[in-house]
Amino acid sequence: MDCNNSRETFSLLVPDMNITSAFIHELVDTRPGAIAILREYGIDHYRSGNLTLSQAATARKLNLDELTAQLSEMPLDPQKVPTNQRGLIDYVQERYHRVHLNHLQTALHLARSVEAAFADHPGVPHGMAAHLTTLVDLAEEHQQKEQDTVFPAILFSPRHNLRFPVLRAITEHDELCEELDSIARLTGNFTPPPKAPKSWRTLYSSCQVIDCEMRFHMHLENTVLYSRYMKSGGAA
Repeated sequence: MDCNNSRETFSLLVPDMNITSAFIHELVDTRPGAIAILREYGIDHYRSGNLTLSQAATARKLNLDELTAQLSEMPLDPQKVPTNQRGLIDYVQERYHRVHLNHLQTALHLARSVEAAFADHPGVPHGMAAHLTTLVDLAEEHQQKEQDTVFPAILFSPRHNLRFPVLRAITEHDELCEELDSIARLTGNFTPPPKAPKSWRTLYSSCQVIDCEMRFHMHLENTVLYSRYMKSGGAA
């Protein structure tokens, strides 16, 4: 996940850590590709961010040594985001909002094509297009609220109580995450059937990228952009 930006940036977290005792959100913030590995093991960093790797592995009865070994092979490269609020909001809109909608529309077109072309195949993800349509609608509505209400309030009305609009935005993130969960279940965690045609494999690969990107985007907003308002009771 490329988060390089020409603006002044800061690292979300200090990269030096013992992996087994590191929090999931620390691993995601400091090791590119960690999200994909964690998702392969059924660990959702969006919901499990405040668990240590050891706790998350124990909860899912995973082989901690195996998981730790895979994550250890990944180079440290802390995620970087703009340091000021305006820069961060611009970054979110340019890097994620526009990109998500483009990727979702492409995946939706592919899903309709795959469902129609392979309707009789026992493994076809029937209902995939419906889930993606719902996800597109939810994402568009959510982004519009952030761009029209939440982001301007953060920039131009910092003394106002923003706890409610921020809490609503976080609740909508949870709803988006639930729809991502439905797609992951429908696709067997983005695993196409053996000898699946290229269009089918491309669809699942695209949805896996969307899943990782959207979860990190929501994690970024919750933990960096919005957390200050939840902790302070509303005013920055």
